[in-house]
Amino acid sequence: MSCCKGWLVGGAVALFCLAWLGWSGCDKRPTKPEPPSRDYPVYIGDLAGPRLFTYYPRTRRVDSATIPWEANWGITASADGERLYLATDSNVVVIDPDTRAVLTALPYQRSRSVVVSPDNHLVAVTGNDLFVLRTSDYSVLFSDTDVTEWGRFSSDSRIFYCAAGWNYTSGFLYKVDLSESPCPVDRLRISPGGLIHVVPSIDETKLFLYVTYRTWTYGFEVYDVAADSIIFRDILIPGGGEIAVTHDGRYVFYTNPGVSGTAPPPPGTFTVFDVAKNQIHDTVSVYDYAPPTSCLCPPFTMAVTPDDRWLVLLGGSGLAQLALSLYDLRKEEFVDYHDFGCQAILNNPTTQMIK
Repeated sequence: MSCCKGWLVGGAVALFCLAWLGWSGCDKRPTKPEPPSRDYPVYIGDLAGPRLFTYYPRTRRVDSATIPWEANWGITASADGERLYLATDSNVVVIDPDTRAVLTALPYQRSRSVVVSPDNHLVAVTGNDLFVLRTSDYSVLFSDTDVTEWGRFSSDSRIFYCAAGWNYTSGFLYKVDLSESPCPVDRLRISPGGLIHVVPSIDETKLFLYVTYRTWTYGFEVYDVAADSIIFRDILIPGGGEIAVTHDGRYVFYTNPGVSGTAPPPPGTFTVFDVAKNQIHDTVSVYDYAPPTSCLCPPFTMAVTPDDRWLVLLGGSGLAQLALSLYDLRKEEFVDYHDFGCQAILNNPTTQMIK
């Protein structure tokens, strides 16, 4: 009897040991599912009428609402996402994105969508004149009579960069230091082409440039500030695209959509540039993902969500953007495509900067 009990106890111990060894050979704790990322809204205007689209990348939902303003020059979300700046033909209307109530109207005409600072304290309005305003009361911190366009604040919000004096073969970098009084301005010719976009790296040791050389010939360039030289160049035909950067500064994206129906056919791609390696990481085609029945709209304008998870691209040219595509930056693949057809003419996508 005692012998049988001994065998039973020994067998139980052996089974326990085998189970323990099997469990310890794997992860000792069950793998928890990754918590869902926040669904940061991306706002898009409509040049075909006074309408605001809101796209949610995680759920792939598109909402639309009629608004009493035509933001012909673009929409910009504030860094915290609490305000939208609608650049109309005559002024800049500031609204609450949830209620669409008017917060104020700024009496400035401009040439592109306004630019907000990462710390949410400043907003810049470019155009025939440049105005940098405090968001606390929209008083003028700095102004100048230079003809400027596009633009980007440094990561610490101290410096504002933009393009100025543009034509096809010339144009200069406009740089103003907003941390000093009076604010010193530098006007620098740093590229052999006509400067359209300038975006500083996180540490401002490099500047990412989108330039023109001649009709239908553009380029993406990387300028090394300390060396005072271009250290990378990618020729783009037909060109006419834009630049976006991840918030961690690791990758730069640029597009190559063309600017008119008479330009050479665009490749339908956007490029991923690795900043640390100073080389192209990937060239991605939306044509490989778009449904065969849809219009083929090359990537043009872009927005990166503040968690660096999603890249939202509008497709088309400078004449009309008709489609939206979503690129998963973690998986490095397209995951959504929405064709608006002829029901809307989209302008720049925008989302908040602060998580």
